[in-house]
Amino acid sequence: MLVNGTGGEGPAPLTAAQRRLWVTEQFNPGSDAYLIDAVIRIEPGADPALLEAALDDVAAAHDAFRTEFGWDDDGDPAQFVRDRVELPVPRGSGPGTPAEPFDLERAPLVRFRMVCRDNTATALELSAHHIVFDGWSLGILVRDLGLAYDARAAGTRADLSGRPGMAGFAEAEAAWLAGAEGRARVDALAGLLRGAPGLLAVPTDRPRGAQGPDGGHAGAGLHFTLPWELAQDITEFARERRTTLNMVGLAAFSAVLAHWSGSDDIVVGSAFAGRTSLAAERCVGCFINVVPLRLAVDTEAPFEAHLDRVREGVLRGAEYQDVPFDRLVEALNPPRSLTHNPLVQVAFGVQNTEPASYEGGIRLTGKPAPDDDAEARLDLTLWLEERPEGLKAIWTYRKDLFERTTVARLNQWFFRTLRQGCLDPSAPPAAPARS
Repeated sequence: MLVNGTGGEGPAPLTAAQRRLWVTEQFNPGSDAYLIDAVIRIEPGADPALLEAALDDVAAAHDAFRTEFGWDDDGDPAQFVRDRVELPVPRGSGPGTPAEPFDLERAPLVRFRMVCRDNTATALELSAHHIVFDGWSLGILVRDLGLAYDARAAGTRADLSGRPGMAGFAEAEAAWLAGAEGRARVDALAGLLRGAPGLLAVPTDRPRGAQGPDGGHAGAGLHFTLPWELAQDITEFARERRTTLNMVGLAAFSAVLAHWSGSDDIVVGSAFAGRTSLAAERCVGCFINVVPLRLAVDTEAPFEAHLDRVREGVLRGAEYQDVPFDRLVEALNPPRSLTHNPLVQVAFGVQNTEPASYEGGIRLTGKPAPDDDAEARLDLTLWLEERPEGLKAIWTYRKDLFERTTVARLNQWFFRTLRQGCLDPSAPPAAPARS
């Protein structure tokens, strides 16, 4: 399928998030650490030809599908939006093979595969590089694809004009960071973190080593689901305390980390959507930003008091979600090491967004594909996901640092701390059991 866009653009600068991914790719070419996979279910099914035409309309409207990366005349990394790109959409009757890495210097950086049965499209498999796509982008894609398909089925074309591209945001971000307001906000967040431990010194099962030959760390995962009744109790507790599941979960997680590391000064990474304008909410691209949250943990104080401090920390972090992580690292200039990430080695978050969906003449539902945990971007990450059957914990960890049994014990300690904190918030956070 040949996609014709609205006109080529470039060279344009990269956003801070894109620049970090570009630099990572230069050191680790072909890495699959930043691939995003998703599946869009189609009900009751779609005409394959019309679906491909609708996909062409979406790709023509959004620059991300026609963007590639390279160098400008001054030798700086830049992005280029191509006017025309070939976007093949192979078809198959079952799930496809694992996605292959992308060459960032050659568009498109998004691939599709159509799953068909009896000449009816039942699903669309997506693989994209994070440099042009994030979780929010999936919702935009699903909605615009639904609009485009319904219009094609009616013999017309959907109006998808006015969709912004990342190049404009990159230029605006660069200007903001160079101005007085941007510099002040970077300095303010850096001030909150200055003096924090550069490494969260939790005990590891094996000594830290440098990155592997591919520049990354082999990862593994552990998944556990808390029963529905207990998940409901925790959710109700958060509601009564006028907090969120994210805040309550982070309070328990940081308390476990404080006990485990023996430190009362904990830094945890928190991912924010980074879409701070209405225009950004309509753009397919990469906006997500990690904000380091510095939390003072008094393990002798009541859990409810610790939760109040965590709540303040999360709200404060949200105010700085437009400060790029890499710019923060530059401002603090911590000692660099190949054995761990700067500023943040652990992260926590809650996935509670509704699946990307479109309800029209056709019904589309988009969900991220299960993570195979093949690559660990940080030492340890915990995501909570609200599901009908209960609250699911998704752990990802570096296999060169931790044994699975260690993470399993952490999981038990976390849920015990979370449960006891909700049942008796006037008591101190539960101390992790020692083995």
